[in-house]
Amino acid sequence: MSDVTTVLSKIEELRTEMHLLVKHKGIKAPEVLLISQELDRVLNEYKDLCIQPKTYRKKERLTSSL
Repeated sequence: MSDVTTVLSKIEELRTEMHLLVKHKGIKAPEVLLISQELDRVLNEYKDLCIQPKTYRKKERLTSSL
């Protein structure tokens, strides 16, 4: 999952799922913790995608166009 659009979609999906779980099972439900941890992981992935050095992104574009 490296495309920014895909990651953003996953973030929204996990947020929605977590909110529904909290509403139906409560904040302390084990499932809520698991979704929260997955959301943290995906948010970190999004952060990493957004702060990649520009030189790395340029190099990546050059390599993919070959």
